[in-house]
Amino acid sequence: IISWNRIPLKMESERSALARKIQELTVLYEISQLLVSVPDPKEALGPVLDILHSKMGVNRGTITLLDPVTQELGIKAAHGLTDRERRRGHYQIGEGITGKVVETGEPVIVPHIGKEPLFLNRTKARGDIQKSNISFICVPIKIGSFTYGTLSADRLFSEEISFEEDLRLLTIIASNVAQAIKISRMMEEEKDRLWHENVIFPIYLPPLREKKTDILLLADYFLEKYKKKYKKDAKRISTPAIDMLMRYHWPGNVRELENCMERTVLLCNNQVVHSYNLPPSLQTAESSETVPSGSLSSAMAVFEKEYITDALKNARGNIAKAARLLDTSERILGLRVKKYGIQSKQFR
Repeated sequence: IISWNRIPLKMESERSALARKIQELTVLYEISQLLVSVPDPKEALGPVLDILHSKMGVNRGTITLLDPVTQELGIKAAHGLTDRERRRGHYQIGEGITGKVVETGEPVIVPHIGKEPLFLNRTKARGDIQKSNISFICVPIKIGSFTYGTLSADRLFSEEISFEEDLRLLTIIASNVAQAIKISRMMEEEKDRLWHENVIFPIYLPPLREKKTDILLLADYFLEKYKKKYKKDAKRISTPAIDMLMRYHWPGNVRELENCMERTVLLCNNQVVHSYNLPPSLQTAESSETVPSGSLSSAMAVFEKEYITDALKNARGNIAKAARLLDTSERILGLRVKKYGIQSKQFR
């Protein structure tokens, strides 16, 4: 005799199990992608726990790693713990649940932490554990036969989900973390070996003066970097300033250019970096069009030419538009353009 009432319940159970499998696969995929996207997998430990919390509802997930010098276990990443609680999480090998997992290399399931004397509650994140009906799972992060740390969490799912399913998921994630750490360590060891054996292939980097096209790209990069650092409003480099940067021979290469741009940003008080903001080493007679006497008229001429050039650049070589920007007549601006030999067509 078929009990028709049981069929919907069975179908619902199957759908729930399928949904969980899909959810697990999604979590494992996201974590694996995260671990291979960073040069040092230790940087991804916190985001790994964030994924477990957001996708699977993991509470107080923690990752502890063994310090090779002190041989002490410390919490390197945690979700749901304060900084103070994390700092409390230090264990010796063999101490508490976490220490036992590292010592034996085997996972541990604690159905009720309030009844388990080995559960130290050192972080104090769970309050009075005697009154807390909380389960705890801790799995080893193993590289070969060596246990490098642990991944632990409070019970992840509802009572309908067995401990074995929780354990299986955490074990797979711990294995992924271990593999990422192993690969990272192998790469570091290979770099060290190549370095000590002096088989690093030399790479020739041409001096900056031979890579003129890189000067402006680097200057723009350093402008953005240091305007954020010093909270300046500089948005671009004026054409005369660009010319000076391009003409300079840069004996100190990229380091000198970076130092130059840092100083320039500090001296810049508006949205445009002008030639007079650049260091004295770039202020040659050829680039700045100054004369040895340093007269007021010559200085004013340099400033006026730069100002006009900048306006023509904004106006795309249109003298009438540039005259409006400078609040002068087209005739007067035309005379100044002719006087300084500025080729307005080059800005079109």
